Amino acid sequence: MQTKRRQIIVYPFLFAVYPLLHLYATNIELMAFSEILLPLALILGATAVLYLAVNWSLKANTRAGVITTAIAFAALYYGYYYDEVFRRISPDPNFVNVEPRHNYLLPLWIIFFVFIIALAVWKLNTQSKVDGYLNFLSVVLVVMALIPVAQSYFDQAKASEHLVEMPTPTKGRSLNSRVRLDALPDVYYIILDGYARGDVLRDYYDFDNSAFINYLTSNGFYVASESHSNYAQTSLSIPSSLNIDYLDNLGVLEDKLSDREKTNRLTFLAHENYLTRQFNDLGYTTIHFGSEFRLTNYSEQADINHPFRGRSEFTKVFLGTTIYKAFDLFTKDRREGILDTFSKLKEVPKIKDPTFTFAHIVAPHPPYVFDREGNFTGVEYYENVNGNVWLPKQAYTDQLSYVNHLTEDLIDSILAQSETPPIIVLQADHGTWSGWIKSREALPIFNAYYLPGGGEQYLYPSITPVNSFRLILDFYFGTDLGLLEDRSYISSYVLRFDMCESDGIFPDITDPDIWALSTTRALEEHNYRLSVEDCDFEKLLQANDGFHNLERSAGYYHRWAGPSLYLQFPVEVNQDYIFRAWVRYGLSDENQEVRLLIDGELIDSTTAPLGDGVITFFIPAERIHTKPFVKVLIEHSNQFKNLNGDPRVLSLAYHWIEWVPSSKLLGVSQAGPANHPLVMVDPSLTGTVGIDPQLQTPPWGIEVYDDASLLWLGYGEEQGLGGTFWATERQAIRAIFEVEPGPARPDAQRTVEVVLQNQAGTQRARRQFDQATDLTFIGELQPGRNDFQFIVLDEATILEQPNGDTRPLLVLLRQITVKPLTED
Repeated sequence: MQTKRRQIIVYPFLFAVYPLLHLYATNIELMAFSEILLPLALILGATAVLYLAVNWSLKANTRAGVITTAIAFAALYYGYYYDEVFRRISPDPNFVNVEPRHNYLLPLWIIFFVFIIALAVWKLNTQSKVDGYLNFLSVVLVVMALIPVAQSYFDQAKASEHLVEMPTPTKGRSLNSRVRLDALPDVYYIILDGYARGDVLRDYYDFDNSAFINYLTSNGFYVASESHSNYAQTSLSIPSSLNIDYLDNLGVLEDKLSDREKTNRLTFLAHENYLTRQFNDLGYTTIHFGSEFRLTNYSEQADINHPFRGRSEFTKVFLGTTIYKAFDLFTKDRREGILDTFSKLKEVPKIKDPTFTFAHIVAPHPPYVFDREGNFTGVEYYENVNGNVWLPKQAYTDQLSYVNHLTEDLIDSILAQSETPPIIVLQADHGTWSGWIKSREALPIFNAYYLPGGGEQYLYPSITPVNSFRLILDFYFGTDLGLLEDRSYISSYVLRFDMCESDGIFPDITDPDIWALSTTRALEEHNYRLSVEDCDFEKLLQANDGFHNLERSAGYYHRWAGPSLYLQFPVEVNQDYIFRAWVRYGLSDENQEVRLLIDGELIDSTTAPLGDGVITFFIPAERIHTKPFVKVLIEHSNQFKNLNGDPRVLSLAYHWIEWVPSSKLLGVSQAGPANHPLVMVDPSLTGTVGIDPQLQTPPWGIEVYDDASLLWLGYGEEQGLGGTFWATERQAIRAIFEVEPGPARPDAQRTVEVVLQNQAGTQRARRQFDQATDLTFIGELQPGRNDFQFIVLDEATILEQPNGDTRPLLVLLRQITVKPLTED
């Protein structure tokens, strides 16, 4: 008798480690492999013990495997289930001030797996084909998780040559001054993550921070009231400030580097930074207080490393995906870690040798772990799609208030214990982002200096972090680094290495003339179209603009808008304007009406096409005021909340926006593919009539064949041709359509219609033909926008051609030529 081959069971172990490997693979740029070794060992050990115990008890391999897998799933995947269900049932799309609901979601989760276990005990045999299926599935999942890991290590090895040499700081404008030190002072560089500047706190958070500012100034600090971060994200800002230079000078932004290589270089620059090396060379004892983030968790060159007390960020995120989520609030770790850092900083002055201390304290940045009195808040923290939710604002200012208290206590301690007056830099790495425009809120930062012996006289209100230690090293230690021009850059979380410089002109339009000039220049440079991923796009936005964060899908970028969009555009007197946007709408089959208002007055409305398409509005000069800008409100009729678990309120996705003086389109004489126009406007109409280059075509679009354009038309408006003429005055025209019948009907007889719509009304004309011919239509254009459609009124009866083409090929259109009616 042949013995049945025994199936090796590996799936309980692979299913158990998959969530850990997957999380590591998706965050490999931000963490070290060593961080997963301990949890990996614990998971494998616990799974092995569980499997052996169940197998010993039941004497059944398959049952033991399935039961172990079910228990592993219940323990290691609970967080995913909780987040998904909670997103769908939460009454608050921002997930703030919402009580956790583990009390009934956890029992439901456990009951489900108890049922699976009971079913396994009841139904499964000692051995089963289930083992083979589950083994195969688990291997596939683990291999998929390991592929990006292998790719990352390959990229790191390839990029290692870029991580060898540290660049020399760029030479700046010399300070031409220094002080002679009788004794080396202790130097403190303390980063208070996400600490907003005073005016931002006042204007956007309704919070008066003057008490803390007055405390600092009364104790000899200089507070830079107009300071900006050089970069609006921690991962960009800290490597720049620790190496006293801009990222392009540090080699981070080289085109030859992939994004992963750039990220690796940022981490390298943070761990082996210029400041620590410089103070080592000056004879200082260098001390590094780490955070839970890989970027600043330790320093390669510091003499003393104080690791962050508590779990690493990766460990906390991983535990947040497990059943541990129901029994512990992870933010307690951060709270204890922050308190520990402040406490240990007070011990630094007791070190006899001169010290340079760097500390990255992730506060008042969320999550909110302190209330105003320092108590634990217990507020569960959620992240949005592309960044942190800085809400509720009251929780942020409460935490900031307690951070102020801790900081005051620390400063008092340092000053009281220091025999030689110390140098202290208190600085944010970036500002906040509560939903206002990023350049206006995320770049302004809190920045304060304690520079004894005359150093404060070289400070100025707009100093940025890149110059902080250039000034200190030159004045106190005799280097000649010089000061660089203070610059600030903005970029999205999605495209953090695609950045452009903020010119200090913010969308609150404090100086309308300068703003209008700058924005007009930006529009002209982009041919009057700004894509949503371009940082110049922010110049068009008003505060609380209504856009969600930048996203990427299917190879292109977009921003979802909510029910209302608030934009602002520069205008010229006596000039008509055209607003146009490429949008995506597919959240339902219900029509999405889009309304455009200026100063509360309705200008026009249109319907967003399903799928991708262009919406267009014409704004006549008489509806525009004489000031250098207009504020535009765009309203969307439909809104969708908690769609597929998405916490945001969504209405319409935008790819790009155009704001074009109509006069710019009057010089456009063709539309369709470049060098092969489908529509041509006679040169005699230049300056009077122009064709909008954006045509609405059937889904299959325009083809180019034998150096000419051709367009197959199907039945009705959706499969017809549409476009817009712009005119400065009334103009009678004749439009010549070069057409021929297509093979989608057995006969050659075709009926077509041209529809022209403008402020005078609707003009219609029909023609019939049965062979290749030129059809002439006569119409009258009105000043402004003139929409036209060319549609076929016959329905296709031959739905597939001999070559397999399934398009309704009713009419072939080769070209449209527009001439003045008076021409012979």
